[in-house]
Amino acid sequence: MKLKDIYIRDPFMLIDGGKYYMYGTRCDRENGHYADAVDVYTSIDLENWSAPAECCKMPEAYSQLFAPEVHAYNGAYYMLVSPRCEGRRRGTYILRAESPEGPFVSVAPQPPTPEDFTCLDG
Repeated sequence: MKLKDIYIRDPFMLIDGGKYYMYGTRCDRENGHYADAVDVYTSIDLENWSAPAECCKMPEAYSQLFAPEVHAYNGAYYMLVSPRCEGRRRGTYILRAESPEGPFVSVAPQPPTPEDFTCLDG
C-alpha cells in the first residue's frame, strides 16, 4: 500500500530495529469521524506500507482517540493516547505492549493526568 492510500489522523512514527511503524487514529474517510481504535502500518522503505493492523482498542465507553504516540522504554513499548469518555474530561492514558505492533493495554484504569484538566496530547 502506498502512503497516499492511507487515511489516518494524528500520525506518529517510531523507528525500531530498522523498521518504521506509523500509528494513527482510525478515521472514517466518508464523514471524518474518529473511531475507538488506533492502527499501525509498517514499512522498511517509507514508500511501501503494510495494511493497517489494529494495535489499540479502547473499551466501548471511550471514543474519538486523539494523538497516539509510541515510545520504546526498558524492553517494552508505551503508547500515550487521549480518548474521549462520556462524563469525564479528556485525559491521556498510558498503554503498554511487548511489541511495537501491540496489542497495547492500559497500565491503569484512570489516566495519570489530573481529573480536573482536559488533556489532548501526551
